Amino acid sequence: MQGKKVYQEQLFNSFRLSDRVPPTNFYRRLKEALNLDFLYDLTRGFYGSSGQKSIDPVVFFKLCLVGYLENIISDRKLIEHCRKRLDILYFIDYDIDEELPWHSTISRTRQLFPEDIFEAVFTKVFTLCVDAGMVSGHTQAIDSAPVKANASMDTLELKVPEEELESHLRRVRHISAMDKEQPFRKSKGDKSDKGQRSITANEQELQAISSRNKRWSKDQDQRPGSGNKGSKYTSNSAFLSLRSSEALQSYQSRCPYQCQARVESPQGRYMKGKRQSTVEPVFGTLTQFMGLRKVNTLGLKQANKCMQLSAIAYNLKKYLKFIEKRTKSGAGMLGMFLKFTMTLNQEYKFILKRLYSANLQTI
Repeated sequence: MQGKKVYQEQLFNSFRLSDRVPPTNFYRRLKEALNLDFLYDLTRGFYGSSGQKSIDPVVFFKLCLVGYLENIISDRKLIEHCRKRLDILYFIDYDIDEELPWHSTISRTRQLFPEDIFEAVFTKVFTLCVDAGMVSGHTQAIDSAPVKANASMDTLELKVPEEELESHLRRVRHISAMDKEQPFRKSKGDKSDKGQRSITANEQELQAISSRNKRWSKDQDQRPGSGNKGSKYTSNSAFLSLRSSEALQSYQSRCPYQCQARVESPQGRYMKGKRQSTVEPVFGTLTQFMGLRKVNTLGLKQANKCMQLSAIAYNLKKYLKFIEKRTKSGAGMLGMFLKFTMTLNQEYKFILKRLYSANLQTI
């Protein structure tokens, strides 16, 4: 017999949002792992003591993270997307009948909070990754990627000056008593000789430069990551014009063209491949799938906030994936078992020591 579904809305419903979000859901697991209650103390100074209540700072950061996790760069589309997702409503602690914040509130709050607040959230998430054992290694790599700015190409206009520079200067320049015989003043010529326009260095000065570079290199070796074989201190003295034989020999020993040979060496090719396999895919993921294909804010400070939020979302995604694999593989349970065993052994040794000392006192 053919069935036909007839929908009739009920007057009274028994509905719990937590029952509709499964335990394996991404945002449910993220809510259990991420605690942003410290933001209340950090952001208390940016609010007044009276007036209408603004958006919760924890809700604001969660909404921003949802935007980068869902690859949504528009605040208006972000609010519309959150209304349709039960798991996101559960993540930001909103019920299905509660009205979400207005999209302009997110933009104003992003401008209100300084960069230190965003950096504190980044540090909190990074601490979670360190405690989970995700951060290791001895090499630091740096890369960059172009990101579109908040500018329309249709608004660009070609600007052409109305007149030539020389005629403009003749028109606006103030005519003084010295300009009666000539139409305008001329610039003074360079009367210095070749020796005054160059820099010379004797053997003592070159020795001072060499000792200073050695001291800087020693200080560089004490920084984190300097023990790696790929980290070296380089010096570029191409701006000097040294004419003595000792100076020329010292300059050639630090020639910047040696950097190209270093990159083309086997060690340089290895480090370049390492960077291409570890750092460059991260920027590709951020620009294509984590909301960094375009920055909709104005100014470098606001752009830095967007970059930090995107990095926070990326680290959180990696963190949840890491702890999920660790739980399935049993590594987490094994670590807890070993820790429990070591604690029992320490307590057992402590009890034996107390009994041994008590027996000696009795004898």
